[in-house]
Amino acid sequence: MKKSLAAIFLAALVFSASAAPQKAGAPEEPKYALSFNYLNSANKAVPLEKQVPLLDAKVSFLPGWKKEIGYEYPGVASPIRFKQGEPIRLVVRGIERDIDPTNLISIIKLKIKKDRRFNPFVTASGMHVTGQQPSQQSIAYTVKEYGESSLEINPTNISPGEYVVYISNYSMDQRFFFGVDSASE
Repeated sequence: MKKSLAAIFLAALVFSASAAPQKAGAPEEPKYALSFNYLNSANKAVPLEKQVPLLDAKVSFLPGWKKEIGYEYPGVASPIRFKQGEPIRLVVRGIERDIDPTNLISIIKLKIKKDRRFNPFVTASGMHVTGQQPSQQSIAYTVKEYGESSLEINPTNISPGEYVVYISNYSMDQRFFFGVDSASE
């Protein structure tokens, strides 16, 4: 009995050591594919706030009506905060390396409406409708390889506000969020 318990303990110890998620000295990559993390000051990958978008598509047909249609997200501020001017290092694992990530990843500044964040993509008034693709709204960023299977995304010239980041060509209903505060706050 004692020998079998010792064998089970030894097997568990060997398995846990061999199942280590990363090689020693290698950059820490996100745990899950297609989920955005940020790298903190210790270069540890920390998940961004994650939510599912809700479509806001209520339209009125009263004279002079105007409506922005888009995605809304609960809350007015993400718990993940950066100061304006400090580097923002986002990391995502699992995007195929032979696809240009700037064709897939969008980082969009959100509007605040009452108690929620809002990403309009269509404006309608009377018989006139205008819209923008996410790539037309996306802020500029640079991309470089990170670790064995991840990409590091660095937004450039980012102003204070709330932001959503997502991969647009995957059928995922997940969006990831962060906020930027003024350097003087």
